[in-house]
Amino acid sequence: MHIGFNYREGIVISDVHVHDQQQQRDRTLFNRISIVEMILPYGYPDPPHQRKHAFDVGEYGSGLMTNSLKLGCDCKGAIHYLDAVMTTSKGEPAMIKNAICIHEEDNGLLYKHTDFRDGSVISARDRKLIISQIITAANYEYAFYHTFTLDGTYKLEIKLTGMLSLYCMHPSESAAPYGTEVAPRLNAHNHQHIFSLRTPFGNGFYCKKTPLRTAQDGAAVYRHETSWAWDIINSTSINASTKKPVGYKIINPNCPPLLAQPGSMVYKRAAFAHKSLWVVPYKDYEVFPAGDYICQSTGEENHRHNQTIVDWVARNESIENTDVVCYIQFGLTHFPRTEDFPIMPAEPPMGPAVVGEHRPDVEKCFLCQQGRKKLCAAVKDGAVPLSGREIELMWLKWAWIG
Repeated sequence: MHIGFNYREGIVISDVHVHDQQQQRDRTLFNRISIVEMILPYGYPDPPHQRKHAFDVGEYGSGLMTNSLKLGCDCKGAIHYLDAVMTTSKGEPAMIKNAICIHEEDNGLLYKHTDFRDGSVISARDRKLIISQIITAANYEYAFYHTFTLDGTYKLEIKLTGMLSLYCMHPSESAAPYGTEVAPRLNAHNHQHIFSLRTPFGNGFYCKKTPLRTAQDGAAVYRHETSWAWDIINSTSINASTKKPVGYKIINPNCPPLLAQPGSMVYKRAAFAHKSLWVVPYKDYEVFPAGDYICQSTGEENHRHNQTIVDWVARNESIENTDVVCYIQFGLTHFPRTEDFPIMPAEPPMGPAVVGEHRPDVEKCFLCQQGRKKLCAAVKDGAVPLSGREIELMWLKWAWIG
């Protein structure tokens, strides 16, 4: 894999492969992974708060807000740091020391089975490779953790901490129903955090055995009542056992709808948050779903200088048997608590993840078999086994399928 960094997206992970021991070849998981947008709309209707919303990626830049990480608190263990070189407003170079942290952690039991006939045991421990970055966006801190584990899954976790955005109240005012009085006469407004993860895949796409053939078909909203999932498949590659196309499964149950009123400025500017999933044909110049130029954007559709994902989808191009890009929205609606004041505890991780047919954990692990440790296979040429697990607060799971 390649780990990159830029002023807008922060960490960009590209050219991600996993080695298939059975077929003795590398499988491509992702061409490029990054958080391309996030919207933070506040839910207080009175002026001037009704206009309060921030695009922390597009307006401010995750890279520009990145912290210099410290050993022992931000990161712990055997760590390799990467510095980030940025430019100042004068065009001069500026370095963010230790902008990216790379380390491994034990991830508990990977699998275990005891044969009741002869008592033989097979078990393995899991490990996860974590590539992380922490940003400070005004009062909020966001900690991004891209994790790869031995079962062949990728997971993005995001932890939220920092401080609430507070307002003083008059003794006659009440915080309810649009906020919480977290301390005497201090009002913390209700708000949302919605992120967009961009993942280009190099294969065709269909959902729940119902083919999604065009970009408009691929604009989908998650249905909790039926536990919707989406499959990204390669119809030209058939699994030898199942006789079905190989691919990945996207599971994203934690995708709250954008609560801004339709027609409002927030609703129009954050059109990417209208759907849980967008799928469009890959184009080099189409990266940011809210548009290239976020500052002072109006949300006008088909703006010739600032086209958004709504405009890309309106072309209704085919997404069959071609390189596609998925935009997966996930987030949470935050109703502040008194426990969040004066500083918020880091929330349980939220984010997306992926799973599938191939099981590199069976091939690349230490097996504890009948008390003997046996190295099953080495990681080829330093390649990192990919992985991902459940994301507790909000998660999206990619899996090998077929």
